[in-house]
Amino acid sequence: MSLPIRSRYFVRPQDVPPYHPANHTGTVNRRLIGAGNVGANKVEGWGETTALDYEYQINEPTLARWFNDGTWSQSTLGLSWRTGITLYRNLANAKAALAEVRVEGQTDAAVNVSNYGGRLAYRQTLGRKWLLGEVYSGYDWPKSSPGEVRHSQLYGGVTLEILFGHY
Repeated sequence: MSLPIRSRYFVRPQDVPPYHPANHTGTVNRRLIGAGNVGANKVEGWGETTALDYEYQINEPTLARWFNDGTWSQSTLGLSWRTGITLYRNLANAKAALAEVRVEGQTDAAVNVSNYGGRLAYRQTLGRKWLLGEVYSGYDWPKSSPGEVRHSQLYGGVTLEILFGHY
């Protein structure tokens, strides 16, 4: 007879209570929250997303985050996955900069690594603590079919973010 092994270092899916976001029936998420990470972060139809982020404060103004997620759903071929590293730098007066590199793909697709690249961004509050603006630019090397040669693409954009809650 074997007894279940309980450890504070290993967590099995059955050890974490499942939940589903409002208005998303048929999905199951399991969130693992610890001192250094935050769990699930996206939903794609019927299926499951598992995410694991690890954060490490390098020094007072600099934070590193290793992010990983995998989704199996009706709309993916096998497991859709993503991993990368982001460095955040806190600048004075509610301003910050970030640099990120990432790789993403799908396990059963014709091309397992569909994209890799990086981006730089600058963000700051816009008059209120709950209103943020971000300007970003990046460089990617996507590929969607096996015979295709990877061509680089430059992109950029602007994001407006509104935080809800007590700020």
